[in-house]
Amino acid sequence: MAVLQNGSFTLAGYYDESKKIMVGDNVIKGCFYYNSEACKDLKLTALNIPTNNLTALNMVENGNTIYLIGESYKYRSESSSNPSSLTYNYFYTHKDINASGFETDGTKKIDVIIGRNYTDASSEIDLKPVAAVVKDKLAIFFIDNLGKYDSNFNNYKVPALVFINNTGLMESTLHFEKQFSSTKERGTLFSHIPYISGNKFQMLMVEREDAKCFSVE
Repeated sequence: MAVLQNGSFTLAGYYDESKKIMVGDNVIKGCFYYNSEACKDLKLTALNIPTNNLTALNMVENGNTIYLIGESYKYRSESSSNPSSLTYNYFYTHKDINASGFETDGTKKIDVIIGRNYTDASSEIDLKPVAAVVKDKLAIFFIDNLGKYDSNFNNYKVPALVFINNTGLMESTLHFEKQFSSTKERGTLFSHIPYISGNKFQMLMVEREDAKCFSVE
């Protein structure tokens, strides 16, 4: 949910084929949308491609377009193989990122999917994408698998960024393996606490005992 610049209240999320508002292990068929000034009721619109386990994360307003940001996310736990142990192993799988853009009245105009597939067995603190408006475009910052770009480093983390304009055009993905040796050291990117000021977008990376910051302008 979000309060828009005009002061109206907006609520959006996802529903499955039974048209129940869902979070969890379901095939998501579409989006729901409501605005306190422009909508009398919830509006339901189908996704271009139904997606498993799609979970709403946040909403971002960019001019006349309101974006719902979500990702295909699944968490599971398994008991230890040692019968005498009560410990569990945890797995966090973050797949495709979805950006759906709406007019204020709920008319859906954009469905963009950013492909990724990353599973981490230790932590997920830095795997959730962050969205903001930079240079009048929707900017989505996320952790990707470096193995997509260099097969020698499969399942290593690499910071990545995409820009999407209000017509739905997505620019080529920018990835930052050269800025950080942490793609080889498995550093943790704190993408959940970005700093945004005008056209500057900054992130904090912690690599072992060192903290680094980089920005996109």
